[in-house]
Amino acid sequence: MTTVSTMLAKFTQEKMFILDKYFSTMEHVRHGPQTRKSAVSTAPGSCMQVEMDSKWSADVAHVGQQCLPQVPTSDIYTLTEVVTDSLSDSDTDDLEFLYQDLRSSCSVSPEDISMYADTEDLSQLVGPLTEDVVMKTLQARFNKGEYFTKVGPILVMLNPHSTLPSLGMTSDSTPPHPFLAGVVSEAVRQQAETGLAQVVVLSGESGSGKTSMATSLLRQLFEVAGGGAGTDTYKHVAATITVLKSLGSASTQMNADSSRMGYFIESQLADGVLYRTKIHCYFIDQSRIVFPLPMEKNYHIFYQMLAGLTKDERVKLHLQGYCANTLEFLKHGQQSNKQEQDRERFNVWKVALAVLGIPFSDIMRLMAAILLLGNIHFIEGSDGELEIKGNHEIKAVAALLGVSGISLYRGLTTRSYSTSCHTYRSGADAQIANQTRHALAKALYQRTVLAIVRRANSMKKPSIYSTGSNGSSDSLNHSMYQSPSHAHWGRPSLIKDPYRRGKMGSEFIGILDMFGFEVTQVNQLEQLCINLSAETMQHFYNTHIFKTAIDGCSEEGIQTEFSYFDNAPIIELVSAQDTGIIGLLDSECLNPEGSDEMYMELLRMRHKENDFFSMTAHNNASQFGIVHFAATVTYDATDFLEANRDEITDDIVTIFSKHNCNFGFATHLFAGELKAMQGGGPLGEMFRVSPGSSGSDWSEFKGTVAQDFCFKLDNLLKTLVHSKPHFVQCLKSSPQGEACMFDRSTVCRQLRAMQVLDTVHLMAGGLPHRMRYRAFSARYSFLIPFTKRKIRTENYSEECQTILERYLKIMDESNQPYTSANWVLGKKYLFFSESARQQFENLRDKRRLRSATVIQSVWRGFLCRRNWTLLRRQLLMKKKHRTPPYRGQGSISRNKPPPLLDRTDSDKSNSKTFQEMCQKHGSANDSLPPIPGKRPYTVVGNMKIGFPQTRVMKENFTAADVVLHKDEEVTVVGVSPHKGNLVVQHQRHTFHVPFHIMELQTCFRHDEEMNI
Repeated sequence: MTTVSTMLAKFTQEKMFILDKYFSTMEHVRHGPQTRKSAVSTAPGSCMQVEMDSKWSADVAHVGQQCLPQVPTSDIYTLTEVVTDSLSDSDTDDLEFLYQDLRSSCSVSPEDISMYADTEDLSQLVGPLTEDVVMKTLQARFNKGEYFTKVGPILVMLNPHSTLPSLGMTSDSTPPHPFLAGVVSEAVRQQAETGLAQVVVLSGESGSGKTSMATSLLRQLFEVAGGGAGTDTYKHVAATITVLKSLGSASTQMNADSSRMGYFIESQLADGVLYRTKIHCYFIDQSRIVFPLPMEKNYHIFYQMLAGLTKDERVKLHLQGYCANTLEFLKHGQQSNKQEQDRERFNVWKVALAVLGIPFSDIMRLMAAILLLGNIHFIEGSDGELEIKGNHEIKAVAALLGVSGISLYRGLTTRSYSTSCHTYRSGADAQIANQTRHALAKALYQRTVLAIVRRANSMKKPSIYSTGSNGSSDSLNHSMYQSPSHAHWGRPSLIKDPYRRGKMGSEFIGILDMFGFEVTQVNQLEQLCINLSAETMQHFYNTHIFKTAIDGCSEEGIQTEFSYFDNAPIIELVSAQDTGIIGLLDSECLNPEGSDEMYMELLRMRHKENDFFSMTAHNNASQFGIVHFAATVTYDATDFLEANRDEITDDIVTIFSKHNCNFGFATHLFAGELKAMQGGGPLGEMFRVSPGSSGSDWSEFKGTVAQDFCFKLDNLLKTLVHSKPHFVQCLKSSPQGEACMFDRSTVCRQLRAMQVLDTVHLMAGGLPHRMRYRAFSARYSFLIPFTKRKIRTENYSEECQTILERYLKIMDESNQPYTSANWVLGKKYLFFSESARQQFENLRDKRRLRSATVIQSVWRGFLCRRNWTLLRRQLLMKKKHRTPPYRGQGSISRNKPPPLLDRTDSDKSNSKTFQEMCQKHGSANDSLPPIPGKRPYTVVGNMKIGFPQTRVMKENFTAADVVLHKDEEVTVVGVSPHKGNLVVQHQRHTFHVPFHIMELQTCFRHDEEMNI
């Protein structure tokens, strides 16, 4: 049997790209849509599985010849033999395992590691741009402590899970990474130059560090345009993020500090200065409040409050004697012992809540009520009546919510039904009562988060440039356009409609941190919406980076061989109107008799031929699979309809009316529903657990969870399309968040899913940038010497050619490499590579800096020469009239004379004061002393200059039909009796001219000038 090491000997380091490309193609064949569909729907060991294995062996033998015609046949057969022998020797059919086994035999020399670690931009790599080279570069930089790497204008970050800065109430003195600061500076610069809104888009899996990057970017944005971390605005935003982090983060299987909310931070600017920041939240993971998944935890705030509350606070909140193991909403999830850390974070959380001006006691009453609701359980009694487990808890919850215990019990256990004439009430069974308890807990939590966001966003005056929501009530949902109440149940696709152009506000810089792709043990409706968000963000990235470049070249008749994976069919499968998975779910929710089984039958009938959709093995009727851009995910459709309806009955909402509830904050949480009920009793209406995106009257339209989330994504896309995006790709370095560990398979999987390698190929060898000839000429015309510039005409293409020729000449003279700088002249646009763009911008920055230096030096020299004559004469006069220093012993001290009495007008003097002054100084008191005359000189600096003087007019002056013109010399003969004037003689005329419109021109003798 041929060993792997013998076969691998034929593949040297120069031929390693063959191995990369071969296995990439084999991975596509092995796990392509058709094969994945068969793998999900075929039971192991069946006849169909054996047939599929035979087909796989044939694919191994022939895929190289079919898909890699440019690779030599001998190399293909060698690789085929390696694959076939290795798979036949082992019991696994995992191609990724074999690939990693073969790659582990490749060693990298220390010289190569040093070369890779110093490469800051992957598009500047030398040699074949293979997946192996990219991986080695990232690993070398990771081991060196460099976690940021560029791919042209795109920033790639490897999360080390140990050293990423976080945003808290205290300022972090550690400066940000230059690449991260460069992203913010570039966004601020482009917003100031173009006036177009800028958005920094963070993407990556759950646990890749997106939230930490978002807070670091926000801090850097305040340093550049907001006055720094010491401003009140920054402290307010930092407090908001601190509060929301505890309320919206939880421990999951993929991330111990996973953010379960998406954030869009909108920083509004005026004249380049940041003056207001709004935070829009996207909350979807609401089932975690009442039932965390196995091996996961509830939201951090519950564990932090149990660790941080004092004994007296526990007594007031009825939580004495309770811990995470005795509370139903907390004991089923993962348990960890981090009491000290939770206590410290809770104290910081309290301070942040005070900064926002939110009463701590009100929030704690609601959080405690939610926890105690979990310990209330209804069971069917022997006599048909409901029995309650947790009488103490229901009384405590009622006291915390400010209602009576009997009102709470009736709200949980009764149902109202309305007809055309009457309203009926009946008792609910145990299942419905427990569902109402869960709905109340989820409603209290989500509405509390919404109230905090509204409070945080209402601290500043609303802006006319806001692209977020219509009022603070929409801040949780970021609704800017058409609401579901106006669109009815029809929902446009997330692919086409957001790209319609429209008028948008542009005075803001946004930071987008949406949900990362995730796969859990049990994937429910929340995971479907989260992965739809990740698909949408990836599609936006593909459209902006790949599709725009390829379509632009095609429109101009430029040949391009670049291709990429477009995930638009996957988004259509999930979100298409009426026919998508969510559309069918909404339609089934409209049917009063709809069920999960009927919904699954609709999916099977509609999408059984779709390559990206599959039914699960073993005939499990409640599960289906979707081939996402990152991985295949199996969803459990059990309780899809209930979770999507998201309903709470008006029987429980009624108890929070003003005449039933004395807790004003709890009444405020249901203000919209109580207003819709118009103060009446329950009528059998159903409201949404979570407020809708429009904040409108949900008695007319209740909507669904999935539909509302799709509208939020649609509105978010409209904002992104009208903005200039800056991408930051975040990658996990290890599968379980191990600190400072680089796991090759984990990083490689993310690089393939996010198409980072395709991005490297496009930036290095493609034409990702284009500019109209006129814009290119206006930006880079400085490359042409001023004396050689022609009169500007409408033929900008010729001027662009001249600029490019001049660029080549400059590069030749400077001996700088420009071999990778490519460009193509199209019909309307000039297409150029990323390397060319960087070199153009570097030349532009150097030329602007040199020009600014020349302008400043010339202007300063002019000012110095213009003022030197006067300065020289002043120095001469100062030297001439300087008093010789006292050379005796000691020092001379002179007392300041007392202030003189104002004697400008004898008629206005006070006689009594005059008598007292005369008596004090011993002088005669018969008359006032004479006023001294005007001084026969003027003082300039420390020099006394007598009359006559020669002065120059600084502006025109008219008197007695005679005009003294600017720059004309005049003779000053004395001081005028008019205050602030001098007596001027000019051409046998005498004038009284204000002194400030004349400039002194003193004449010196030749011998005096020589003594300077």
